Amino acid sequence: MTRSSALTTDRKDDIAAVRDRALRLLARREHSRKELARKLAGMEETENVETILQQLAEAGWQSDVRFAEAFARQRLQQGYGPVRIRYELQQRGVECSTLDALAAELGGWEALIQRVYLKKYADHAPPTRAEWAKRCRFLQQRGFDFDAIEALRRALHAGRDR
Repeated sequence: MTRSSALTTDRKDDIAAVRDRALRLLARREHSRKELARKLAGMEETENVETILQQLAEAGWQSDVRFAEAFARQRLQQGYGPVRIRYELQQRGVECSTLDALAAELGGWEALIQRVYLKKYADHAPPTRAEWAKRCRFLQQRGFDFDAIEALRRALHAGRDR
């Protein structure tokens, strides 16, 4: 075997190892293209990693759309709001255009924020101003915007008046 053919064989083995690692990662869970590129970056040159990622996407083994929907659905079920979910998806290099539709499957953003709030604060006693501010911070950290929190406050207030 000549030296150049040995290098070519080693190169093919390296590329096959990167592809195998990518498939093992995808077998565990969905990954965005950006996540896979980051995880595979140390194994091979960037151009080869991009080629492998392109092949995986063309074969349907890696899909940013599928990843975004699975990730968003999981975070919605965990009680996170739209601001936080969109931010986390952005950090992973994808967008989810169906986020509102996924939330609608679970009853909408209003129902979600009510579930999150009532799970954490089951007591129905009216909170003081300081306590309400604390609860607002909690909901903001979960990814709900001010308008959703204010709508929740009005709904809770209306519920107490009945």
